[in-house]
Amino acid sequence: MSELESALRRGSSALLSMQNPDGSFPLYQRTPDQPWRPCHPLFATTSVVLAAGSLMPAPALQRAADFIRGCRRSDRTWEFDPTYKIPADSDDTACALTVLARHGGGLVGPADVALLRSFWRPDGGPFQTWHQADAVWSRRDRDDAVVNCNILLALRELGAPATDAETSSVIRLIRASEAGCRYYCSPTTIAYAARRGGLPHASLPARITAKPTSGLLPTAQWLSLVGQWDEDAVAPVLAAQSPDGSWPAEAWFTAAGKPPPVWGSAAISTALCVEALHTARAARGN
Repeated sequence: MSELESALRRGSSALLSMQNPDGSFPLYQRTPDQPWRPCHPLFATTSVVLAAGSLMPAPALQRAADFIRGCRRSDRTWEFDPTYKIPADSDDTACALTVLARHGGGLVGPADVALLRSFWRPDGGPFQTWHQADAVWSRRDRDDAVVNCNILLALRELGAPATDAETSSVIRLIRASEAGCRYYCSPTTIAYAARRGGLPHASLPARITAKPTSGLLPTAQWLSLVGQWDEDAVAPVLAAQSPDGSWPAEAWFTAAGKPPPVWGSAAISTALCVEALHTARAARGN
């Protein structure tokens, strides 16, 4: 068995071993120089399924979808972590709806399209991050390029692709965010989410589609983004795999603060690396 095949097999097994009995995948948060501490697993679970759901066995995928469905609020949105007492957000809602559209057995429909579009700024977009929130949460500096791309993905999966106006507004936000966005740690994540959301590669700034020079997750996302075999990118991903088959937690998204907190988990890292290696292997043709 080749090193690549072994890494994929061990990574897939490790990912399944991290799934909790309730179907979720763990998420952790930390600040600089502090250890990771557990927090609500909703966003880790959607992140894992969006990256590697097609490679998971049906029972594990169903448990994850059931967990996500069970986190839905009475107003039909999702929230990042109920203990934080913050508004429901379009990112969790879009990612959850995408999972349910793909794997939920017909549990979504036109009302969910209307729900997503309720986040749209009526003066020309883009989509807001926070739902029906007060002035502090509704500021434009909280609009996020990756969040908007995840909404485009959800709209497409729900059978109501983004309009020209919606697409144009999201592309403008991406171009204004090429140095980085509000909530996600790597500019490569913008390009990864944009292509997943259906935006053409040519519409994206070269700065965010360039091969990363460091970072496990940016490198993995870049491999999935470009859909090609690149030995110089595959090698560090293979080298970073832990003896148990997983890949280590690395900062996936962040929030403002002093010091700024970051969130991530070995489950997210492993799902993104498995997706990347699977994509690279397919591009190589074996």
